[in-house]
This record gives sequence, C-alpha cells and structure tokens, in this order.
Amino acid sequence: MAQDLSRLIDVIGPLIGVFVGGLVTYWATKAVAERRWEQEKRDRRAAAEGESIAKALEWLDPIDRALTTANMEVSSLLGLERDDEEFSRAFPNLLGDLARLDLSPGARILLPQGAYEEGHKIVAGLEEVHRDAIGWFQRAKLEHKPMLGLQECGKKLDAVDARTRRLREMLTEAYRDTFE
Repeated sequence: MAQDLSRLIDVIGPLIGVFVGGLVTYWATKAVAERRWEQEKRDRRAAAEGESIAKALEWLDPIDRALTTANMEVSSLLGLERDDEEFSRAFPNLLGDLARLDLSPGARILLPQGAYEEGHKIVAGLEEVHRDAIGWFQRAKLEHKPMLGLQECGKKLDAVDARTRRLREMLTEAYRDTFE
C-alpha cells in the first residue's frame, strides 16, 4: 500500500505541476494580452482625438480671414464709403465657410469640452457685428456722422478675436496632449 501511494504521488506530482504551470502561463498570457489590448485602445482613441482636433484647428484659418475682412468692411461701411447692400455682400459668410469643415457627430465628441460650442459663439459674434454695423450705418447716414458706432463694433470684433484666441489655445493644447 505504501508502494502504491508512492507510485500515485510520483504520477500525480508532475500532473499537478503541469496543471499549475498551465494555469500560471494562462493567467500571465491573459494579463499581457489585456494590457496590450488596453494600450491599443488608448492609442486608437488618441489618434482619433488627434485627427478630430486637427480638423477643428482648420476652422481657425477661415475665422481669421473672416475677422480681418469684417474689420475692413465695418470700417468702410461706417466711414460711409459704401452702402449696406455692398457691405452685406462683402461681409464674410463664416458659417458657410465652416460648414465645409464641419465634423461628424462622432468626431465632435472627441474635441475638448466646449470647443465646438465656442466655434458657434464665434460665428454668432460675427453675425451680431454684421447686424450692429448695419444699424450704426443707418444711424450714421441719417445723422451725417461718419464712423458713428465704429468703437462699439470694434469692441465686439475684439471680443470675437479673444474667443478665437481662446479656441486656438484650447485646441492647440489638446492636440499636443494627444502625443503624451
């Protein structure tokens, strides 16, 4: 009986070793695979965020051009150098320019919080300058006072410019963070 027990231990010992070794190997391999999968998932997300932010950074060129054009057009209108119809035709259509650069809903959610909304506020700010400039033009024309309202419109354009700078900083910082 002692011999049978000894023989059984000789057979079962290596089997238990193989079994425990197999379990350890399985868990170790599984842990490595899970870490690799998580890293790949983080890398894919960072790449998608980077692409979305890069596309949003493309908004800044038309915004900058629109601000420059708006400044010149407002000065020209309020200087009584042109009429409000010419002004409206020459005033930038920022919404139309940005619509061509719009992001898909899936890409929008990868932007820094508030970035997409900030773009809409910039568009709304320029549209407000457009409306106000026409109002000031009509009053300036009636009162024969060139440049009436230029300071008020200039302040609104400065506010839009400040929003644009904040958006640029937000997007630039977020884009750099995708590489860390």
